[in-house]
Amino acid sequence: CCHRMRLLSKRIPKLAPSPPRRLLPWNNAVTAASATPTQALWCTALLYLCSTTTSYSTTTTTTVFASAMPPSNRIQPVGDQESVWDYPRPPRVEPVPERLRVVYNGQTIVDTTDAFRVLETSHPPTYYIPPQDIEQQYMKQVPAKTSYCEWKGSATYYNVQVDGKTARSAAWAYDRPTKGFTDIAGYVSFYASHMDACYVGDEQVAAQDGDFYGGWITSKIVGPFKGGAGTWGW
Repeated sequence: CCHRMRLLSKRIPKLAPSPPRRLLPWNNAVTAASATPTQALWCTALLYLCSTTTSYSTTTTTTVFASAMPPSNRIQPVGDQESVWDYPRPPRVEPVPERLRVVYNGQTIVDTTDAFRVLETSHPPTYYIPPQDIEQQYMKQVPAKTSYCEWKGSATYYNVQVDGKTARSAAWAYDRPTKGFTDIAGYVSFYASHMDACYVGDEQVAAQDGDFYGGWITSKIVGPFKGGAGTWGW
């Protein structure tokens, strides 16, 4: 999930008496051949920002959410694979049919078939696990640490402690998420990079690059993925 919002605030005069057009996600954007001058101007701004944008007219204010621009090295999915560049923004929550497991310091701390995943443009899925399927004796809330997601709201963090070994801020949860994400209220997501192993079905996942996002990568997901060096503008 994208945890930060960047806003462009600029007053733009009306160019024509017709109703103002909403910017479309990149995947649905007009082609260069069919674009009007006004659409071309906005698409240029979209390419520059690759972020959340606020647009204005002289009489109305409209918030526009623009999907990140697909990189030139986008990988095409094959068979039942999914491309993260086909995921939506704002993100979507959906149930997970596979069994999920999380192992730390030799102990299985998660085993569930009742999880949800959140899908967002450019990110591998993040998996949210019901608290009743987590070995709660290993979870210790970090009292002073929070973060804010413009989609889901305020997150709290947890250390994972097993037999004297601690993974700090290794998991997070949205106790009171915003409308549209209430399915994951109180559910916990784990950084795969902080654990010994995380599994979707029988496949061990790879961790999303970087130390901020927490997506899980399997062979069914293709990128490239946001998180590594040079990808923050995606």
